[in-house]
Amino acid sequence: MSNRASFTGTIVIREFRFGVKAYPVISERDSLSWIHRPCCSPIIEKKACQTCGNLIPPEELAKGLQVGGGWVVFTPQELKALVPEREDQNTLTVHACVPRNSISPLWVDHTYYLVPARVVDVRSYEVLNAGLRGAKGVAVVMFANRGRWWFGAMSPGPESLMLSRLHYATMVRHLRQDYQYVNRSIRLTRQERNLGRRLVMDLMNKFDYTALHDPIAVRFNQLVAQKVGEGSTLTSAGAVPSNAPNIVDLTHALKQS
Repeated sequence: MSNRASFTGTIVIREFRFGVKAYPVISERDSLSWIHRPCCSPIIEKKACQTCGNLIPPEELAKGLQVGGGWVVFTPQELKALVPEREDQNTLTVHACVPRNSISPLWVDHTYYLVPARVVDVRSYEVLNAGLRGAKGVAVVMFANRGRWWFGAMSPGPESLMLSRLHYATMVRHLRQDYQYVNRSIRLTRQERNLGRRLVMDLMNKFDYTALHDPIAVRFNQLVAQKVGEGSTLTSAGAVPSNAPNIVDLTHALKQS
């Protein structure tokens, strides 16, 4: 886990307030970048108009939303007015506590570890942690971070409190009965139900989560190690060894994997 917190905030539950730091559960993966091979330097994306093809100077840029056949254009002042006030940033206000099964996995967008921000926060942190664990509950929170309001669920985890950033209800899609082949009212025979039970029970074993790895990531890391070992890298002077990889082809290969 990175030593740098994603954000530092304050949990507010009634009259109690204490500081926490949030660390992402999922580590960032290495990503490929487009570079100019002769210079061994990343490329710069230019902003050009799709209609006239001209490069656009900063003073002519605007943000807009396509509605019907036209665009609704916003000024920087209008967008700034939508952003949460500075004093609201990173304050996690608990609005309710609900049973664990009240939060659907479909809602989860991103998850963080929450740890006490300072020594003085440890006792209050553990009081809330123990309360949620004992009640088998989840605290529903609202918080502002990076210019947006987020809806979240705070729950006790194996090592710390966990904060799951959730999607709002208007963002979650649900299957309807009119989707083809989705029919929960179908009646299975006893033999079919027994078959389904056997298929599951035959595979019911202790699950080792750490034994699973992303095959593409494993092969990619091996390829990187091989090329570094062979010296097949671009130098700062821009020299290209004869056995240097074709970066465009590697990107294409990963997409096709």
